[in-house]
Amino acid sequence: MHRPFATGQGRVLAAATAMASGGPVLVTAGSDRTVGVRDLTTGEAALGPLTGHTGRVTAVATTVLDGRPVAVTGSWDRTVLRLGDLTTGRPIGAPLTGHADWVTSVSTAELDGAPVAASTARDGTLRQWDVVRMTPIGGAEIAAAPSTATAVLVGAAGGRPVAAGREDRAVRFLDPVTGRGVAADCVLPEPVQALAAAPDGQSAVAFGSHVAVPAPR
Repeated sequence: MHRPFATGQGRVLAAATAMASGGPVLVTAGSDRTVGVRDLTTGEAALGPLTGHTGRVTAVATTVLDGRPVAVTGSWDRTVLRLGDLTTGRPIGAPLTGHADWVTSVSTAELDGAPVAASTARDGTLRQWDVVRMTPIGGAEIAAAPSTATAVLVGAAGGRPVAAGREDRAVRFLDPVTGRGVAADCVLPEPVQALAAAPDGQSAVAFGSHVAVPAPR
């Protein structure tokens, strides 16, 4: 295992991984408004910092678009940005707008064979995006919670529901097209801080110093 390395991005606020140029890379979201890309084998920078956001980058996920690995990021500037081809570093597309406050999380998945993204923000809403067309899915936001939505996972439970984590300790399972709930909320002992997909299609949830694995019932 490599020793810890400095990214030069100030605080690292989020991280994701991808395969690019034939090897694994680490993609980091920085408080300096940049996205870093490092070779996970050597720990060296694979690309110069990716730029485009005007506020801290608070969330990052990766996906594949037309065979190319790309980063999808969220920021204090209230935008979601398909920041760049992780092979060339070139920016792709314009920022996606619509959130009224800081973007707190982003997630990517394939639904019906196409790459999609979802994002949550401090305005308590969840938005979904067609990554190919760079347009909203469903044409409107989903109310993720009366309180701030802190994390999002798209493609949970068989590839269909969106799971949205909330500061009020609940996880909501929503249809990614209609925004309607598909199961009862799962209430956890502490505020939900992160969501990740488990191999069986359930959603793994980190809360405080614990990890739970709730699924729609």
